Amino acid sequence: MNLIEAGLEFGHALRNDYLAKGNDELTEKYTEELLGEEMSERLWELFNSKVASRSFFGFSDVLSLLSTASFDEQRPITQYWVDLKLAVDDNPVLLDLAKKYFEEGELVDRLITSALIPGSVNTDGLYSVETNHLFNDFAASLKRTGVTRSFANLIPRSSLDSNIIDSHMKTRGSEIDSNPCLFNWKRNYKDEPLASEFTAIDLTCFLASVARRSIFSGFMGDQIDLKVDHDSIGGLNQSEPIKSIKLKTTDFSPVFNRRFAPMLTQNENNRIGYMLLTKYSLEFGQEVDSCCSLEGLLYPLDDLNLFSYIS
Repeated sequence: MNLIEAGLEFGHALRNDYLAKGNDELTEKYTEELLGEEMSERLWELFNSKVASRSFFGFSDVLSLLSTASFDEQRPITQYWVDLKLAVDDNPVLLDLAKKYFEEGELVDRLITSALIPGSVNTDGLYSVETNHLFNDFAASLKRTGVTRSFANLIPRSSLDSNIIDSHMKTRGSEIDSNPCLFNWKRNYKDEPLASEFTAIDLTCFLASVARRSIFSGFMGDQIDLKVDHDSIGGLNQSEPIKSIKLKTTDFSPVFNRRFAPMLTQNENNRIGYMLLTKYSLEFGQEVDSCCSLEGLLYPLDDLNLFSYIS
């Protein structure tokens, strides 16, 4: 079981714990009846598409973005965003949802920290016995990647190195944490004396971000599979375990159902890996089938010792 699979199962268990406490606000599909007549189904889809691919903090992020955004109301392409801004401004239901999601996100971050640094966070009483078992599986999957050993070794030997490491963590590391698809094995740190440390930081932040998003996806219960032809995927021959790939498909679900990391499958018995979508384009035709082109990172089914690939 790799990190994403363990995160999905753990997230689903957290959902069950949440429901067992009599809560259901974060697990329902909200409709215009709940959100108010001004929130049409189209606007809700637009709002949710921005939340879904992020994490538990997505609601707060999108509300914050809309609260400070300004749009040209004369441009039709932004009219949906103008309408959405009007619909969500001071909407008490969305504000309450954002608060509840944020609180759940803080819990998940505490658990990820505990998995990265065993014993650093007291998790007693946070979840049921079954969820505790799945959390241990999740922590073991994170450890299998080599991240816990690498994380412990990121403490450099000199105070100067410490300042440089801290600066990289706050800049490049934060960027990858916000958008894991920014991770790139081939990023050129050759001229840096701490090249290996920088790459290790990037990979650590990437894995923490992937873990957070997989738990969120498991909590929401919205993982999707995408059936593809193995030979149609470009980039599979790369030596790195996390590959940059391109493919075309007639299945539009990854675009219109913007969930985290669809599983690429050739058939029921041939799974390829999880795709973190970075870019897409749509192609419509009358004489040929419409399709979409997808680009992104392929997360491997076997993520044992990813840090051993850092030179």
